[in-house]
Amino acid sequence: MFPMRTFFSGLVLLLLASGTQAKYVRFSVDMTGWPIDTNGIHITGDFQTLAGYAGGDWNPATTEMFPVNGSLIYAVVVNIPAGRHYEYKFLNGAATYALEFVPVPSRVDEVIDDNRWIYVDSLSNDTLDIGAIRFSANAPMGKYLLRYQVDLQNEIVPAGGVHVEGSFQQFDPAQTRMCNLISGTTIYQYISYYDSTHITARWRFINGNTTPEAEQVPGACADTGAMRSLLLVKDTVLPVICFASCEACTPNGVATVVRTPGLALYPNPASGQLTLENADGIHQIRILNLTGAVMLDLPLTTVFKISVPVASLPAGPFLVQCLSPAGAVSSHLFMKE
Repeated sequence: MFPMRTFFSGLVLLLLASGTQAKYVRFSVDMTGWPIDTNGIHITGDFQTLAGYAGGDWNPATTEMFPVNGSLIYAVVVNIPAGRHYEYKFLNGAATYALEFVPVPSRVDEVIDDNRWIYVDSLSNDTLDIGAIRFSANAPMGKYLLRYQVDLQNEIVPAGGVHVEGSFQQFDPAQTRMCNLISGTTIYQYISYYDSTHITARWRFINGNTTPEAEQVPGACADTGAMRSLLLVKDTVLPVICFASCEACTPNGVATVVRTPGLALYPNPASGQLTLENADGIHQIRILNLTGAVMLDLPLTTVFKISVPVASLPAGPFLVQCLSPAGAVSSHLFMKE
């Protein structure tokens, strides 16, 4: 059996080892329902070197987590530089084969990068604690994940960064900084957690960190309080929308390519029929050329498998634009042969 040390003693050792860096971060995992490996519970990520652990980043055996008050929640506190995002995974053991499976809504990227992520700001001198996430799940026990995404490509982002205010943090415009997670994009993201009791989440985006810099949410996607809102019934990744808009950004008439998770589009290139599968939540399909002109506009009668006639289109690149009943839009590139 691994030695049963108290969480407090582990915390002291970490604080001594980590020196005087910028921000304390408490990582926690809930192991309820999982048999605990004899090698203990660990966390690995790209923060380990900066936190003072020997052996480099992504080492599965050097950063042990400790049970909190004899419970099945395991935690560790590290001191790491702020102003950037970090990637990590939990392990039920101390080897790479013990890594958890991270569900898609929690991943950095659905296709390329399946790590968890966290953005560490430097707004205050307290400890950043996101709660005890369940092992191989999206959220702490009894909560739903809500992942916000907003595109600032039509805005000038100030030095104060991009923020989201909402019912999860008492509508404070300066408290919750969003992360430009994917290099080369203008999309900012943040993950929050809400009680899983059919709660209506409310929020809006801030291009800066003060109330005057908040977006004016258009009436088509605003609630009666001029906020965005959603009744949460499951873990949810919101579609990428343009700042102060209900749709994806369309600078110079060209739609941004924002994908609907799980949607399959084939064949690509297509000549006669283009097929879409797993189109749950989509009620209208538009085909646009790259100048933004609508070539086809089709209301849907099914949400699982849709055949779109494209034989009349000229050869070249087009966008399949998918619209939800709430007005959210995602776009998918395809080639017409």
